[in-house]
Amino acid sequence: MPPSILFGVLAFIVVMAQIRFMQVNTTLMEEQLEFEKKRRTLFWDIAPFPILVSKLLDDTVLYINPVAREALKLSAQDMGQFRLTDYFARPEKRNDLVALVRQNRIVDTFEVEMRSPRSGEKMWLDLSARVVELDGELALYADLRKKTSG
Repeated sequence: MPPSILFGVLAFIVVMAQIRFMQVNTTLMEEQLEFEKKRRTLFWDIAPFPILVSKLLDDTVLYINPVAREALKLSAQDMGQFRLTDYFARPEKRNDLVALVRQNRIVDTFEVEMRSPRSGEKMWLDLSARVVELDGELALYADLRKKTSG
């Protein structure tokens, strides 16, 4: 076999091996990403306090943990039905919170009147919020606490 053909065959084998390696590596990375998403959701699901996560740019609610769903009188089927603004008794307060979080990246206390978008029931809450990166996008992570008097 002429050396040029042998070199071509070897080059082809090397390229195919690299392609296969990249496919296996991509699959492993996708599996690891999926595992990390499930682990994150599990931690949020078992948290003893209400958690809401929404996209910072367009207000889409990405996640509401079971404790928050119970506090806001929502069902699992309500996921994706409302924007974060819908949870504020005065929707402009969402803009105030986002402005604070963009300025400071962390807001430890933000007193606000919230409401259940399903029932309309209102409650005063103290929010703690952070900007987090979630699946390649900036998101607003907020935990909610009932406002204590005093």
